[in-house]
Amino acid sequence: EELKSEGILITLHVEDDQSIAKNSVDAYAKLHSIHGVSAIVGGTWWANSFVKQAERDHLPLLSCETLFNDDVVLGD
Repeated sequence: EELKSEGILITLHVEDDQSIAKNSVDAYAKLHSIHGVSAIVGGTWWANSFVKQAERDHLPLLSCETLFNDDVVLGD
């Protein structure tokens, strides 16, 4: 409500990967291609399956697994 009162609108899109790596990739594609999200915040164990694509797409990604094996996605 505080952000809304300042003219900042946030829309939340939720995808459930059901703890399946392929579903995580599909959810990422849907969030990026269909919904055109500005960033992804997730708790998936399978973030490494799309972390490099997020980097190529310049899409900031924050996940409990983002730093696994030194993978990092930098926001522009």
